Amino acid sequence: MKALRSIVSILTGLMLVAGLLAIQPAAPAVAQTGEGNQLYVAKWSEPVTLTNVTGRPSVVFDGTYYHLWYNTSSTALYHTASTNPAEFTEGTLTTFPEDNTPIEVASPAVFMEGNTFYMVVYGATDQVFNWYSSPDGNNWTNKGLAFNAAGMDDLGKIDAPFVFKDGGTYRLYFQKKSVDGSKYRIHAAVTENLETPFTLVKTDPVLTEGETGWDDYRIMHPWVVKSGDQYFMWYVGYSKTDTTQKLGLATSVDGTNWTKSPANPIIATRAAEPVVIFVDGTWHLWYLGPTPANNIIYISATGPFEFQDIQAAINAAGEGGTIQVAPGTYTEMTVPGGIVIEKPHLNILLKDGTVIENNSPCFVVNADYTRIRAESKLGAQCIPTLDSNGIDVKAGVIDLIIEGIDFAGTSGTDGIHFAGDITDLIIADN
Repeated sequence: MKALRSIVSILTGLMLVAGLLAIQPAAPAVAQTGEGNQLYVAKWSEPVTLTNVTGRPSVVFDGTYYHLWYNTSSTALYHTASTNPAEFTEGTLTTFPEDNTPIEVASPAVFMEGNTFYMVVYGATDQVFNWYSSPDGNNWTNKGLAFNAAGMDDLGKIDAPFVFKDGGTYRLYFQKKSVDGSKYRIHAAVTENLETPFTLVKTDPVLTEGETGWDDYRIMHPWVVKSGDQYFMWYVGYSKTDTTQKLGLATSVDGTNWTKSPANPIIATRAAEPVVIFVDGTWHLWYLGPTPANNIIYISATGPFEFQDIQAAINAAGEGGTIQVAPGTYTEMTVPGGIVIEKPHLNILLKDGTVIENNSPCFVVNADYTRIRAESKLGAQCIPTLDSNGIDVKAGVIDLIIEGIDFAGTSGTDGIHFAGDITDLIIADN
C-alpha cells in the first residue's frame, strides 16, 4: 500500500548522485565499517499480577502447558500447570525422598527432557547442588551430585541455579556468595551428561557487579535463553545506595563472555528472580514484583526484553550497531520530530509485522552509512501523520540503504524525502 504521493522526492528538484542510485529489486547487503552492539526493541504487554500463587517462580513449557513451581517457604515447593501463562490455580506440594531432601527448595532450576522433569537444587548443604527427576513435576527422586562448589575461592554459599541444554552440553549458571556476604557474583559450569557433575568453565565469575551505578553491589538470579546464535542472560542487581532489586540484561555469543545492556536496568522497580522463556514467537517473563514482595508478575513481549523505545535504542547504540525491532505498532512521538538517526553506521532491522506510526516522519536520517531494512519485502510499514513524509533525509548524507518498507499515510506527502544532494543510495522493494 502506497498512499503517499511518491516514494522519492528531492527538495532541490535535482539530486546529484556521485556514487550509485538504484531503485531496483533487493540488493545485497553493503558491509558496515566499525563494530557495534546488537540491541533489541519489542512491544511489552502490561504487567499482570498472578493470583493463587506467590513466591520465587520457575517455569517450563512442555508444548501444551506452562508448568510453574513456586515456594511459600524455603522448604515448601508447589507445582501447578496452565495453558495460560498469566493464570494459574493453586499448586500441589512437591515431595522429595526423606533421606535425600534438599536443605532448601527455593529458586530451583527445572527443565524437561522427553516426558521427564529434571531439577537442580541444593543437596545436603548450601555448597552442593543435586540432580532430581520426576515424571509429573510433583514427586521427585534424588539422582545424585550435580555440582560441588568446594574449592571455590571466598565461598560462603552457592544459590539460584539455572540449567539449560545447549546442543550436546548442559549449562549451569548460579550465584556465589562471598564468605563475608558482601558480594554475590554469577558463575558458569558445564557437563555433557546428567551422570557427570558440572565443572566450572573458569574459576572467575562470568558476570560481576558494576564499578558504579545500579548494580555496583551485588548481582544474582541468572536466567539464560539462547535464541539463534545469541545468548541472553537476565539477572538481578542492586547498588550500595539503593537495595531495590532491579532487572538487567547481558548478552553473549559464547555463553561465557557477557556484555551488559545499555538499557539496564530494564525494569527499574523491584524485579527479582526472573524467569524468561520463548514460545511460538512470544517472549514470556515472570518475576517477583514490588509490594507485597512475593507477588509474581507476568509480562509478555514480541522480542527479547531489553528496550521498549526505538529512539532510546538508537541513542544507546554504538557506531556500527544494529537495532532489531520486533513486531508491533510503535507510536513513540507525541510531538512532531520523528525517530532521529544522528550516529553513522547504524543498521535498523524492522521485523515483519513492525509498524512505525508517528506524529511526524517515521525516521529522520541525519547520519551517513545508515541502513533501514524490513525483514522481507513490504514486511514493515511506515505510517507518518500530521502531513509528514515517511522518511526525511538530510542533505549531504553519504551511503544510505532503505529497503522493503511499505509506506502509507496522508496523500500529498513523500515516502522518502531528500532535502538536497546525497551520495550513494540504494532504495529497493519499497
